[in-house]
Amino acid sequence: MLGTAVSRLSLLLVTAGMTVPLHAALIEGAFSFNGTLRVISPRDFDFFPLGAGQGNFITGAGGFAGDFIGSELTGGTVKDVMGPDPGPVNIPNFITLKAFPTYAFTATNINAGIFPSGACGAPAAKGQICTLPGGLGNFTNLTATSSQASFAFTGNVSDGSGDPPSFFIATFTASFSDKSYQKVFEEVANKKFIDTSFAADVFVIPPAQIPEPASVLAVGCGLAALGLLGRRFRQS
Repeated sequence: MLGTAVSRLSLLLVTAGMTVPLHAALIEGAFSFNGTLRVISPRDFDFFPLGAGQGNFITGAGGFAGDFIGSELTGGTVKDVMGPDPGPVNIPNFITLKAFPTYAFTATNINAGIFPSGACGAPAAKGQICTLPGGLGNFTNLTATSSQASFAFTGNVSDGSGDPPSFFIATFTASFSDKSYQKVFEEVANKKFIDTSFAADVFVIPPAQIPEPASVLAVGCGLAALGLLGRRFRQS
């Protein structure tokens, strides 16, 4: 599934007017990981262990692609997400991988949520979607009493070899098996923090010629959509 997705991502780059050069040393592929996080607010996520500035994760059991094949069931770390506004950031070592200690993932942008806000305060019902105004999370009610939230980062990854860095997008999905997103908002507003599991999909694409800003936006939206589709496919 992830291998097919990587091929589609390369096609997205080409159709957006971006040339993908081939080079044996360039980082490319896909991997997934999971762990536990605490939701403090709709834009504050503290990965376990709490209060350390970063959390630990375990990489997935299969579906890896490219350079990341063979790193299944290892682990790594991810930096906490605490109160950022969507837009440019500079977070070095945002993700680290035990299997690839020289790979440096630097987050350079927090993607804004893409859902409308009209149903954010409506009575809970299956199929509702919501991004709070100015928010980074895309919330979906799977039923009237269960939901999930996704958010995405983009950035670059290098291995210290001097080769140009590759591009990555990391899409995180947190699950709330017994809460609508309206209930999530209510509880965190009342300072009742929520501990839940999360899963993440990371796609890494080799560097390309510098595109127009509109092409970057189109590619980013396409990559995020593929990440969300992959997560829903594995949950179904």
